[in-house]
Parts: sequence; structure tokens; C-alpha cells
Amino acid sequence: METTEGKYNFDPHSRGERRLDAYYYCFEETGVEVIDNILAAVAAAGKAFHHTDQWADPLWDNGEAPVDAIQRMANVAAAHVTEDVIDD
Repeated sequence: METTEGKYNFDPHSRGERRLDAYYYCFEETGVEVIDNILAAVAAAGKAFHHTDQWADPLWDNGEAPVDAIQRMANVAAAHVTEDVIDD
């Protein structure tokens, strides 16, 4: 999840741990992986840019921006929720 060059895209488990800290705030883990991954994407955006208007700027080598990573993590979470609802 580091924001240095050389990262191809957002990975909530880079460095082997999910990082939920940004510059001015830190999230606590919920214990639900797909939700914690969304929080990690928001934290990565907050750590990379001080203003939310920059969150659409490409950050990783593949051109993914923080808003893209947040949306991708939310889509994964939604798929899990939808899957659980359908299974019930």
C-alpha cells in the first residue's frame, strides 16, 4: 500500500500487513477483511494526498488513482455481501 514509485497498484496487504494509518488519522480494524481493505484504501489516499481533490490523480504505476482503489475495494466488498445475501 506504499505510495512510492515502483508500486503497480493498490495492495492492502503490501508489506504483509494492512496499514490503516494516514497522516492525520488512523482507522481501527473492524475484523472484516473486505471492510478493512476499504479503510486501508482510504488511509492510503489520505497518506498520499492532503486534499481529497487530488484523490483522482494517478498514484500507482498502472495509473490507478486512490479513488479507483477505494472503488475497487468497495466492489469486492459488495460482491461478498451480495454473495452472502443470495446464499441465504
